[in-house]
Amino acid sequence: MKPLLHGDYPTSMKKIAGERIPTFTDRESKLVKGSYGFIGLIHYTNINITYNSLVLESNLRDFSADMAVLMHGSDLFENAEYPIEPWGLI
Repeated sequence: MKPLLHGDYPTSMKKIAGERIPTFTDRESKLVKGSYGFIGLIHYTNINITYNSLVLESNLRDFSADMAVLMHGSDLFENAEYPIEPWGLI
């Protein structure tokens, strides 16, 4: 969202993901900023998380590690489908 609204990725995201995130030239930043016509939100379920900075110390990095969180719940991802919980946005 931040590139669309501000023309660049958040500083924290650039710090954590490093060179795996492409950099914008000034021209690209101006082109991407405000380039949306519609922004939608799809919400299926809720997951309780806690911050886990230890993951950021690993050399094996991917999207999951970049989130630096622990997901909590006894039945997380047991089923092929997520449980639908629309009240999670309330």
